[in-house]
Amino acid sequence: MERRWMIRIMVVLMLLLQGCSMPAPPIDLIQAPEAYDAEPSEDQLRQALPDGSRILLPLSQEGSSGITFGDVDGDQAEEAIVVFEDGTMNNSLRAALLKKIDNEWKIVWETNGSGHGLDFTQFEDVNQDGVPDLVLGWVLGGGEKGLDVYAWKNNTLELLQKKGYRDHPKD
Repeated sequence: MERRWMIRIMVVLMLLLQGCSMPAPPIDLIQAPEAYDAEPSEDQLRQALPDGSRILLPLSQEGSSGITFGDVDGDQAEEAIVVFEDGTMNNSLRAALLKKIDNEWKIVWETNGSGHGLDFTQFEDVNQDGVPDLVLGWVLGGGEKGLDVYAWKNNTLELLQKKGYRDHPKD
């Protein structure tokens, strides 16, 4: 009989020590997503763009913020390329090269985009002069894509090559 009481006391103690309670309702478990903590320079870059513009994310570069950094003019300081919709009625695609001048990002070159989306952006030495060139891949539609290659000459970017591609521009 004493053994039964001991077992009962142990069960009660175990329940008390476990903190047995009703599970929280699902609504209490839902939390707001963590805010994306952008680099301060990315916030500054966004502010340098025209009001109402929206940065495009490249389709072929998962995890990209839509801002690509590289030294396209050979001055040992990184520039940034940003492709965006300009926020006008027809949401034209634009590509802009931004450079940090007096601790502030400023647009130093801008061009119209092609098609209706961005496939990728990268800095790569296409013309093999030792300085990275700007390579932009555009989504044109119907599975077609367009490639624009720009090189830094005479303090601006000049179009070197324009061609179409389907899967990958190097194919």
